[in-house]
Amino acid sequence: MRREPIGSVSSLSSPVRPTAARHSVTREERHNAQLAAVVAASDDAIISLGTDFVVQTWNAGAERMFGYGEAEARGHKLSELIIPDADKDESAATLAAVLNGETVLKELLRRHKDGHLVPVEISTSPIRDRSGRVIGTSVIYRDISERERAKDTRRALADSEARFRVTFENARVGIVNVAPDGRFVRVNEAACRFVGYSADELTTTSFLDIIHPDDLAASVARLEQVRQGKIDHSDVTDKRFLHKDGTIVWGRVTGSCVRKSSDGSIDYFVAVVEDITARKHAEEELRKSEERFRSSVLLSPLPTLLYDDREQILALSRSWLEGSSYSGEELRRIEDWTARAYGERSGEVLEYIRRIISTEPQAQLAEMTIRTKDGRERLWTFACSALGTQSDGRRLSCSLSCRPSPARPRHGSLKTLSGALMSASGRSQPIKTCSSGTSGRESMSMSWCAPSSHILPTLSGLASRSTAQGCT
Repeated sequence: MRREPIGSVSSLSSPVRPTAARHSVTREERHNAQLAAVVAASDDAIISLGTDFVVQTWNAGAERMFGYGEAEARGHKLSELIIPDADKDESAATLAAVLNGETVLKELLRRHKDGHLVPVEISTSPIRDRSGRVIGTSVIYRDISERERAKDTRRALADSEARFRVTFENARVGIVNVAPDGRFVRVNEAACRFVGYSADELTTTSFLDIIHPDDLAASVARLEQVRQGKIDHSDVTDKRFLHKDGTIVWGRVTGSCVRKSSDGSIDYFVAVVEDITARKHAEEELRKSEERFRSSVLLSPLPTLLYDDREQILALSRSWLEGSSYSGEELRRIEDWTARAYGERSGEVLEYIRRIISTEPQAQLAEMTIRTKDGRERLWTFACSALGTQSDGRRLSCSLSCRPSPARPRHGSLKTLSGALMSASGRSQPIKTCSSGTSGRESMSMSWCAPSSHILPTLSGLASRSTAQGCT
């Protein structure tokens, strides 16, 4: 029987039983091919180094992560490619530990080809041969940039919340969060002090329970407008609240609402409340004081005129109206008075009064002839002074008048007003006066005396003394 040589076609086509060695090689090749495919497809950077720490393999993930191609990286040490200068000593120690058989897992920074740093998680382990001898190092880098950004975001959010809590709790104005049904959700210390309740007490009650009954309807109507989406915030309003001790306190309230991003419904209201109780009390006292002063002007037996820097006449005493025969309806502004009382000299007198308003002198005495409504001419002595600023910002001025009588002739009336003003101011020197010349035309020069703060408290006394001494 003829035998064909091994390697011929017939021999290759004949069934030959494979050896165990060939099976083993085939399985190993298949296994290695699978590993190579996994390495190539991985998003992680997978690098193998020799015992000299020189790059032997560099997968596509490493190229994407660090910018170097495999051809650029092979033959170079990692320290020449991606290790920041500050980390080179630590990296060398890590690789040396791996060569001693250790596995290392940590988070650190590696340098991209363009210079920027990439936050990574590194896993290193030794590569061994069949005998167990360490022949290199496997290095796997995972890009944790997104994880770090998420950590930074959480850290920033935590810092923001901490700052908000500090601001919320330490604000000098009351800050409250209110649920859509009016219940307090969160209150700060200033809000608690404002109404006298503790935080626990307030969070078990409603915002509407502590609003003064007279202000409740407007507050409810405003909240309903917000609920309906007509407005997203309420105007700044002054409201009265009921303090725990039963007193009424005033707050200046600014409110807005926070809506849910999911459906736009109201999540909660935010209200800032400034305690303006002291201011309201002061304004009320000032209003009463101004009313008392206005009444004293109206009832003063000494002709008295009160006006502001807008040249509006605020008050006229009955004695002024009776002495000039004009009515209050006819004298609404300073120009109304000068036009009627001074005729062709009204412009000159009006400018004189305007200088008093604009320069705010302390006080001035002058004699002027006025014309009454019925055509009579009368010589009046005037004391004019700026009084200061009232609650609405207007600057006030006042003119007092005295006309000679048989009991007190012309120079006596000047002396009377001068003496009264000296008494009010505490001055010891005579006040210069402006008197009419021989032609009957009054001098318009100015002479200053007492501060107006001395005149206001003594207005009634001045009027009484002047009347008693013959000024009518």
